[in-house]
Amino acid sequence: MQQHWRRLRSMLNKWRMLLLVFLVIYVSFLLLNLDSIAVQWDEASHLNGGFLLLHGQLSSYMSTVFYPPLNDLITAGYFAIAGPSVFVARLVSVTFAALSVLAVFEFTRHSYSAPTAFISAILIGTMPGLIWLGRLAMVDSILVFFYSVTLMLFFIWLQKHENKYLLLSGVMLGLGFLAKYPIVAVAIIMLVSIFFFGKSDLKKRLLKFPFLILTAVLIALPWLVLLYQTYSTDMLNQWFYVMDIRFPQSLNVPIPIYYLIAMVWPYGTVHPVSFVVYGLGLTGLGLLAWRRRPEDKFLLTWFFATYVFFTLIGQVQWRYIAPIFPVLAISAGSLVTFLFDKTRNAWKNPQSSLKRSHLAKFAAAGLIALTVFGVAYSYIDTYNWVKTSNAWDPPVKQTTDYVATKLNGNESVVVLCPVNVVNGDIIRFYLYSANPNQQPLIWQYPNTDMDTHYASFNTDELIDLCRVNSAKYLLLYEYGETYPYYNTALTMSEVNRLLMNTQNFTLQTSLGNYPQKIFVYTFSTD
Repeated sequence: MQQHWRRLRSMLNKWRMLLLVFLVIYVSFLLLNLDSIAVQWDEASHLNGGFLLLHGQLSSYMSTVFYPPLNDLITAGYFAIAGPSVFVARLVSVTFAALSVLAVFEFTRHSYSAPTAFISAILIGTMPGLIWLGRLAMVDSILVFFYSVTLMLFFIWLQKHENKYLLLSGVMLGLGFLAKYPIVAVAIIMLVSIFFFGKSDLKKRLLKFPFLILTAVLIALPWLVLLYQTYSTDMLNQWFYVMDIRFPQSLNVPIPIYYLIAMVWPYGTVHPVSFVVYGLGLTGLGLLAWRRRPEDKFLLTWFFATYVFFTLIGQVQWRYIAPIFPVLAISAGSLVTFLFDKTRNAWKNPQSSLKRSHLAKFAAAGLIALTVFGVAYSYIDTYNWVKTSNAWDPPVKQTTDYVATKLNGNESVVVLCPVNVVNGDIIRFYLYSANPNQQPLIWQYPNTDMDTHYASFNTDELIDLCRVNSAKYLLLYEYGETYPYYNTALTMSEVNRLLMNTQNFTLQTSLGNYPQKIFVYTFSTD
């Protein structure tokens, strides 16, 4: 008993206690008004996926699944404990955001030092982009965790030659594949890293590497078999199609440097990584390249291989590059402790002159002030980002509660001109959770998002679809009323005029406040 107590006390040293305090503050911040941000389109897939799995509707789930299932399975587990809601679904991301901070701390403590680990944990925990992702029910937080832990365990195996770390890395890779497919990029990092640890054990490491891949494949295999049975030969075509999609990028810059800018300034005043921390991180990468320890080379490989991989695939969004944020945090933390140690040695050196000693103390104070300012600036960036996101507050739940009480039999609901915060998937979750026993058909017209893709609006086509699908209610989001949809002159006001001119649609009511009302129309063939 005393031996276990001593071991526990040795584990709970001052740095881990400080980390625990930070994690409590960090999680509390993530939980603050967690359900106040409007549901994003990408979240709806996991909200509905978790709901369907919770109720055992596997066939319905497989007919609509787009992402791998791990996030949805965990969401279903959270729903089973606390009930389906946006708040509960977002707790999954909160969990993995906190675990990512813990993983960065433990890896950096193992590879560098405890002070470096603590600084790195604070820096990654205060990155606005990761805080934003940690407050939404999307797969990015869970990907960052599995991406990081897979590589960290692999690096420890390279150092210690203990096969348990190789096996655990394979397990994390398999689970990460079930979270988000692009985690396959870690295989490139692993293979390149093997060559950084000398030629003496190169052949032995290369022979053992397939066991890691085999472990990952065995974990992912049941899901791949299920996908194949569902989609047959179209499965690979679907994956390649998704990988090749070119979403309109938010920056008018060449693709090779897109992520260098998007990490810090993707659009408007939003900064996924704040300027000060970004500067420290990039400078820290220079330190790693100059120092060239094995752990430094590993982090550099992690950074550049990930950057190239996500640059080459078709999709360009800043959040896809989030798996290299831990590298920026660790390189920045390493730079801060390296410079601080240099200045401390200078002022403590008895052979140093008084002027040099004072100068070193001044430099150390400036370094500390810069780091504290960087953390504070990150929180300011995060606050502004969350505040901006909260400006979107469409009355989705209020609208679905109104519609849910009035639907009968096989009547359907159509969402007109879907956009990121009001679309068929989001309406479906609120309607289904309002009455799990009643699951009406929810569809949208046009069938693409009209805030990022061009789409035409044809009232004759809409009327035909309403007849075929027995539409009763049509929902139209105000979208600023006179603000045009993507690459069109069409506005919500114009859509309303087109509907009224047909004589087939009647404005029943509107809910919410300008400029974010949702208008409820009824359809009739009379």
